[in-house]
Amino acid sequence: TTSAPTSNTAPTEKARILIVDDEEANLLVLRRMLERAGYTNVQTISDSALAVERFCSFEPDLLVLDLHMPHPDGFEVMAQIEPLVAADSYVPTLVLTADVTESTRERALAVGARDFLTKPFRYTELLLRINNLLETRALHTQLRRDNAILEARMREQHAADQARTERRRSVSRRIETVLNADKEGSARESGIGLAMVYQPILDLVTGEVLGAEALARFGTEPQRSPAQWFIEAAEAGLGVQL
Repeated sequence: TTSAPTSNTAPTEKARILIVDDEEANLLVLRRMLERAGYTNVQTISDSALAVERFCSFEPDLLVLDLHMPHPDGFEVMAQIEPLVAADSYVPTLVLTADVTESTRERALAVGARDFLTKPFRYTELLLRINNLLETRALHTQLRRDNAILEARMREQHAADQARTERRRSVSRRIETVLNADKEGSARESGIGLAMVYQPILDLVTGEVLGAEALARFGTEPQRSPAQWFIEAAEAGLGVQL
């Protein structure tokens, strides 16, 4: 039957659907059904020997596959496609066949089919099954994309954490060098540690020296203001010691 579906289906118009069936009439009917439902990216192929090549070039979101075809049959096509799909990917296969035996159904599901529909089938049921498989595919693809983004952010965070750790180590080594020089009393001789510079305070009117301002100076490279030294020491947990 080709009567319009009674349920509310929401086909993904951009979904790529590949149909493999050795009967041209079946391909024509299926294409028309899907186009009526709003699917605009449908390809069909009647020669199963070219199915794998077309699968690789078209990269479908869904494979609709007949089972009983000249060599290779649907089972062989699924077996050839399976190793081509990434382990973390999901490309569902909907099997369409006139074979209603339980053994055929079990074999098809065992080799990779995600759903099974026997001929003749109802238009509504076909669209519902296709829509369900495409929704699952879309959810899996979104989850895969989200995981990739999360992994990238985790790598960035890890790199930032490593950079902060290395900076902390570098700052700690620099501060400890100053502290050790001061502790050993070799700061003045080595020019490494903290040195005090006294700047006179003058009365601008009389020129009288009123006192002196003590200024801290660090001789250790890199040259920077004392305030920056103390900020970095605090970051390294050595602020009190310095």
